Amino acid sequence: MVIQPDTPFNTFIGTIFSVGIISGAFGITSAHELIHKNNQFEQTLGKISLASVGYMHFYTEHLFGHHKRVSTPEDPASARYGEIVYAFIPRSVIGSYLSAWRIEIKRLKKKQIPVISWDNLMVQEIVYFFATIFFLNLFLGPWAAVFWVCQNSVAVSLLEVANYIEHYGLQRKEISKGRYERVTPLHSWNADHYVTNSILFKLQRHADHHTWPFRRYQTLRTWDFSPQLPTGYGGMSVLALFPPLFFAIMNPKVEQYNNLCQASIEEMEMKVRG
Repeated sequence: MVIQPDTPFNTFIGTIFSVGIISGAFGITSAHELIHKNNQFEQTLGKISLASVGYMHFYTEHLFGHHKRVSTPEDPASARYGEIVYAFIPRSVIGSYLSAWRIEIKRLKKKQIPVISWDNLMVQEIVYFFATIFFLNLFLGPWAAVFWVCQNSVAVSLLEVANYIEHYGLQRKEISKGRYERVTPLHSWNADHYVTNSILFKLQRHADHHTWPFRRYQTLRTWDFSPQLPTGYGGMSVLALFPPLFFAIMNPKVEQYNNLCQASIEEMEMKVRG
């Protein structure tokens, strides 16, 4: 086993990255699909999948924060124009966690439930996280706990790289103070590449997903007028690691599509319905 004391260090690190990439690409992606369903069973499965990588608050922040504030300055998971991925990841991780706490506190206060209670999903996440570390250490040893935390970090980093790509530089127009135009297929990057869409539950048809977030992945559509990525998430993830190259390719596209976003909502709806 990789957690044995005599395991070579390079094998230990390599396995962390291998498992973390699988957890991020398939585990979190499938969890993302499940939490968007409107039945309790599938949502619970999604939460369990997220808890397995120590990121259960993604459920709260993604559904009730990100989808509401996407492509605005208020959204920690929307990358700003000119922001490098290495600055975005910590900003998104910290900002999303704090946002999830604020959302949960507001929800519980509205229901007149104590904030520090089992009804608080953030409290549940903390308990699950440290309970997992405790039992891994108890039954498999400290290196198992280290392995789990490290592969979580890889999985979450991969998720945040995807977040970085999905909305980089795109902006919704502010109608009035704190109010923005509705979300349309112009506010997310789209990539209609067959192989990566098949692997990632059509996550790359992100423009349709954000406009109609409860559509099942099998029915997500692609729109020709949506901002189009030059390649799928695999290639874009590698490209994002080299900011000068990423900016050289993506910044002209951002400027092009932000100009296109000035089209009226009525015109956009006519295109979608047509």
